[in-house]
Amino acid sequence: MKKPMVLFALTLLGAAVGLMASFYVWRWFQPIEASEFKAKLELRWSGVKTVEYGGLKGYLRNHCIENPTADAQQCVCVAWIHGLGDQALTWKRVLQENPPTWNEKRLKLVALNLPGSGDSPAPAQLPEGYRVRKQAEALAKALDQVPGCPRWMLVGNSLGGWVATWVALDWTNRVNKLLLVGPGGLKYEGLHASDLLKTPTIETLKEFQAKAYYQAKPLPDHVWKAALERMKKGNSAQVLAAQTPADYLDTYLPSIRIPTLVFRGGADQIAPREVVQEMARLIPGALYREAPACGHLPQKECVGALVRVVNELVLFGAI
Repeated sequence: MKKPMVLFALTLLGAAVGLMASFYVWRWFQPIEASEFKAKLELRWSGVKTVEYGGLKGYLRNHCIENPTADAQQCVCVAWIHGLGDQALTWKRVLQENPPTWNEKRLKLVALNLPGSGDSPAPAQLPEGYRVRKQAEALAKALDQVPGCPRWMLVGNSLGGWVATWVALDWTNRVNKLLLVGPGGLKYEGLHASDLLKTPTIETLKEFQAKAYYQAKPLPDHVWKAALERMKKGNSAQVLAAQTPADYLDTYLPSIRIPTLVFRGGADQIAPREVVQEMARLIPGALYREAPACGHLPQKECVGALVRVVNELVLFGAI
């Protein structure tokens, strides 16, 4: 190899080593931001696009080849709605799943950050804009701008299930299927695990993690400190405080008239079994499924079980 080529190769190697070293330093001092940056790169490498609809930012994975001819089959559009204190990145593993995983190959997957979460701006009117029904309204307006999607199947996790239900109730002509994953939305007496997020500490965050996961991943102290700072800057306390009696779903669920599947991780201590089962009972014709070795966030802990119930719902009735 000629000398200039050797120097060039050594320069590239040095630059690569420097970038890696910089990333590891960044990961130590800002572990949450570094992890999110890495996740976004992985999504891009998987063919996932960043999008913005109606002011809400998020991600699009399009497995559907759209055909403008009159006899073309419609794409199956699926919206993924995250929970409290979370963001659209929570669906990373789902968005990375490739067509052989899905029974229906014409899927268009859209995951948007709710108002004030992830990269989406906070609502203009506070605290009103953080009411679940208002977040549902903002989400519906955003989904209405996605091309090629006249109807939607909604998948909502935790508070996202509450939001998804209100979208289905208020936007009846555009939603044809509903998958609620460890959903909230019913009034009930007893311990609410979300109360741990109102005034978070490292101890309450650890308790929440233990309740949310079947097998909680141990984290070093500097990550817990970063997680606490992120939670304090987030909107969880504002969202919880914004809810009114009119936002709860108890008296509205019997009016749902679309195929609905309610899914829960068997080890989920955030969404109690009896409450989730009651939600399924109140929705006419709803199916109930449970995965044993799974917690409150199947999209992170047991994505295979989540994909199976999505496939079941896609095939359930006419899409």
